[in-house]
Amino acid sequence: MADIKDLGIFGSNKGLEKMRKDADAKKRQAKIQEKRGYLPDKSETPVHASNEVKDKTEKTKQSRKKTTTKKTAGAPVRKFDRVYAVKTPIKLSPLLNATSRILVEKYATDFSRDELLREALNEYIRQNLSQEDKVDLFNSVKFELDLFRHGKVANETVPEVDEDGTILRSVEEIENETSETLTKAWGIRKNEVAKKDTTSS
Repeated sequence: MADIKDLGIFGSNKGLEKMRKDADAKKRQAKIQEKRGYLPDKSETPVHASNEVKDKTEKTKQSRKKTTTKKTAGAPVRKFDRVYAVKTPIKLSPLLNATSRILVEKYATDFSRDELLREALNEYIRQNLSQEDKVDLFNSVKFELDLFRHGKVANETVPEVDEDGTILRSVEEIENETSETLTKAWGIRKNEVAKKDTTSS
């Protein structure tokens, strides 16, 4: 039986030594090229030329950023009426919590959980309440929304303005739009709300 040491597994391995020497030679050559002002690349691009390319790309990136970014800071206002902003989380049962979360993640991806709940409530009100109950509910909700907007901690509606500061939609117009959205979603006839307003005044 042959001695294992004679197979060249242990001790010096000529093939491995040659590979190491080649790798060391390549490293030395790369260092020499760097000192001369060349990159250790096959194309042998000069260092100063590559720096110019980097400067140009950075300038183009900065110019793109300037064109895309708007003057307004922070996240864009989705709704100018603050009654749509989620202030306090609702305590839901584990069933409703899981159902609403999975619905929003998988099936109703266009909605937030707040929007999904509003949609469900709108559907329930439209289907199950009489016109009289709808109007009564609308007036009660409107009263609470006014308290939210103008209460001790004011959550006033923000007027919609353009970049020059010109008002596109006033506070009154935005709040009226919220009321119209509710009446339409709940299936309340306009004359019913008008009737209630005249009787209350």
